Amino acid sequence: MIPARQLAALYKSTVGFLGQRVERAPSTFATAGPHSLFAIAGGRVAVTSMIGEVVTAPFGAGVNTIQGYLQRTIGGIFFLDDGTADIDSAPVGTILSEIMVPTDPILVDIVGYTITWLPLLPPGTISLTTSAATGGLGELGWVIYYIPYDPGASIMPI
Repeated sequence: MIPARQLAALYKSTVGFLGQRVERAPSTFATAGPHSLFAIAGGRVAVTSMIGEVVTAPFGAGVNTIQGYLQRTIGGIFFLDDGTADIDSAPVGTILSEIMVPTDPILVDIVGYTITWLPLLPPGTISLTTSAATGGLGELGWVIYYIPYDPGASIMPI
């Protein structure tokens, strides 16, 4: 559990309320399976938001579902949500939000705002897995916001 004072100090030391912004260029999913999005390096990070947007469509009947996960550098896979999203017919502008349901909720109170969870992620690769290929027709762009928890921790697009 992150002490409230320490978390509040982290918020004050970052740019903006959501933390540092990292954007990944839009890409297609030409094959089924894992697709790396971001790399976490140098220590743990608190992810405050991860949003995807359909920038070109159509996906068509092929990508059935996507699901986000973290492949930890040390340890196994940690799923960032509790289900999959169906994006077969998602039009341009559709927003996908990675809900990030942690296994252990963190309860803190920061300046009157109660945060019921905040995923503290160790070094590794944030990826999506798709159940089928898109055929190269649709593209998703991703933005992630985070707060470095350990000195030197960062997230970079892959």
